[in-house]
Amino acid sequence: MKSICHVVMGALLVGSGSGLIACTPSVLGSPAATRIAVQAPFAQQLIVKLKNQHPEIQKLSLHAVPPGQTQSAIIASNLSEKIGKLSSPDDLAAVAAGQPNVHRVEQGKFWDTFVPVHDYRGDVIGFLIMEVPFRTASTESEAIAVGTMIRNQLQQQVPTLETLFGPAKQ
Repeated sequence: MKSICHVVMGALLVGSGSGLIACTPSVLGSPAATRIAVQAPFAQQLIVKLKNQHPEIQKLSLHAVPPGQTQSAIIASNLSEKIGKLSSPDDLAAVAAGQPNVHRVEQGKFWDTFVPVHDYRGDVIGFLIMEVPFRTASTESEAIAVGTMIRNQLQQQVPTLETLFGPAKQ
């Protein structure tokens, strides 16, 4: 079975190697390469809708590898200036782990929450990153539960990776 990182980030492979090699920061290119072009109208529509349904979430972004690209990036976000920003090495390491993950951010009083996104077959096609305030979730497990609930709402509407890059629905 392929590693989750390889399934999601397989397009990052520059040569031969394992999925974990694909997730190393050196594959991301030079530090100057921090953005790529992204067109994901359906994904953006879903993220805006989910953010509106969950005003308690401070930030909500969806990462994936766009068609024709070789790097994972933010393809949709409630903060439009984030779209196209490459996924960080820490985010890619979380993909390799394959499980929801949270980090406590004391300064902002929120949980930085990472949750993998799956297609209808159960394959990982991307990941959600959200800021869950302490007032919404007082523990790591509560933050993961909030993130998983929001991810499940997204997954119900996304049968494939390609769907994310399709037209917005009327």
